Amino acid sequence: MTHFLSYFFPTTVVFVDDNQTAINALKGIVDSTKSLCKFYTNPMAALEDLNNRPSQEQTLDDLTDITLDYSGIYNLYKESYNPDRFNEVSCLVVDFDMPGMNGLELCQKITNPHIKKILLTGAADNQLAIEAFNKKQINFFIRKQDPHVHELLNQYIKQCQADFFNDLTASSFEVIQQESKSLDSALKEKKFQEYFTNFLTQHNIIEYYLIDIIGSFLLISDQNELHTLSIFSEETLQENNDVIEEAFSENPDLAKTLPKNFIADMRNKKATICFPFDEEEINPDPTDWHKYVCELERIPSEVPFYAALAKEITYLDKSKMTFFK
Repeated sequence: MTHFLSYFFPTTVVFVDDNQTAINALKGIVDSTKSLCKFYTNPMAALEDLNNRPSQEQTLDDLTDITLDYSGIYNLYKESYNPDRFNEVSCLVVDFDMPGMNGLELCQKITNPHIKKILLTGAADNQLAIEAFNKKQINFFIRKQDPHVHELLNQYIKQCQADFFNDLTASSFEVIQQESKSLDSALKEKKFQEYFTNFLTQHNIIEYYLIDIIGSFLLISDQNELHTLSIFSEETLQENNDVIEEAFSENPDLAKTLPKNFIADMRNKKATICFPFDEEEINPDPTDWHKYVCELERIPSEVPFYAALAKEITYLDKSKMTFFK
């Protein structure tokens, strides 16, 4: 069962085929804009690399050991400081028919249980592939003679990467669900998951990290731009706006620093202030609030939720981060 992923970043896909011509063909087929690709013609060398590289699972799955208050959630995005995260192997694409060790044998010898496996087969190997799939030794198989082999390969790689993170985040998501029982969290809403999936494509987001239990995320685009998608329930939006109204009542001149129609838009749930989530900037001076004004849109879900996109945020130190290239 797939749940809502609390983080995602580009990973490494390993390709193994003893035929260099086939490897060259794979290089031309695969979409390498959202993952690192490593190619091997020697299955033993590939196996040694796969079984000896360190896994990032413990670092990423530390949410299970954190009390999920706001400070605990904030720690998740700091994985973007880890330059090794893109080297995590999520998927193996391997030819079945290889000398010395066939592709299925290679799959069976991989020690990391989270790596997903796609087997490329010829006509004579299909029955073996079906049996391996039924035994869950592989996740997908593709017949080389299939006229849609190119499309299927990219489709299955994408699914394998999602399933890889699905495994890693399962326990942390259970904790999030438990902690958010008393809250209206968009993470529980199927419509929000559809909204978020479309949002990622629309804005070319290749990396994201949950920053609160309601469903807000830090987003990193394919151009290394930092955005936040702030999600509000009716309750949290009212709480946010109460803070703003109170500041206005104490200092009416603050309204002059904000867009002309902001107060009316805020009261009509068309705009709000998305305060920084970083612990060093979490309480900005009210005279700087104009930097954080965002438009609101109503998410099409049964329970009312509102989304606000803050583009190209500057309060995080990008020099600490590493980006996918």
